[in-house]
Amino acid sequence: MIARRLKNEWAGVEKGKVACVIEHKLMLQYHRKLYDREFGRMPDPRKALPEPTWKKNAGIQ
Repeated sequence: MIARRLKNEWAGVEKGKVACVIEHKLMLQYHRKLYDREFGRMPDPRKALPEPTWKKNAGIQ
């Protein structure tokens, strides 16, 4: 039921009728394989960010 609703909402985004889709927390938590199969998964953009300067210099005193 949740996957069907999400598919309909994403179809609305594709047509320009819906601005965004709010993902269902329980779907992500308990049905991750189904979610990934139906909607795919984007890589986490935070992993590509450089390490913060304060963290790099934490051991230097």
